[in-house]
Amino acid sequence: LLTACLSIEMTLSRSFKSERALLSMGNMLSSLNVNVKAMVVSSDQRFAFVTTEYYGTLNIIDLKDLEYPVVVSSLALKVSGYTFKIKALTLSKDEKTLYVSNSRDLEIIDITDVESPKLISFTKSEIFQEGDLNEIPSNFKTSLALDENTKTLFIGGLGLQVYDVSNLKRP
Repeated sequence: LLTACLSIEMTLSRSFKSERALLSMGNMLSSLNVNVKAMVVSSDQRFAFVTTEYYGTLNIIDLKDLEYPVVVSSLALKVSGYTFKIKALTLSKDEKTLYVSNSRDLEIIDITDVESPKLISFTKSEIFQEGDLNEIPSNFKTSLALDENTKTLFIGGLGLQVYDVSNLKRP
């Protein structure tokens, strides 16, 4: 519970101006009874996209009423596993697409309808295999960067992976 709240404190504190709203969001996330691993908030601060560490679930949270945030939908993700836990999320500029990575794999999700997110594609990297990386520390960091102009997605962490995402179904 405390780990979940602390791990996203910086993201939340940048997104929410009042301490009361921050506390409400932290309490709501705690009620999910999972360890939050990654989170991104829409630019209008209306929705939070939150992934859980072990269960590989995306929760989309409506922040319209910051006192009482509500999970509007959940989606089981493919980019999860014991070694390769979900590490990073990023939104497209138009905020209709969510990119999810665990340092190894990439999942692209259509979030045009936040109440019914849909898998667009799943790409499993051939570079790294589950058993090959047993020595990865639990605090290992991953980051995603999306260049909207060139339609290129960069996954940094276990080296650098570069994806052409001009065709979301076949990156």
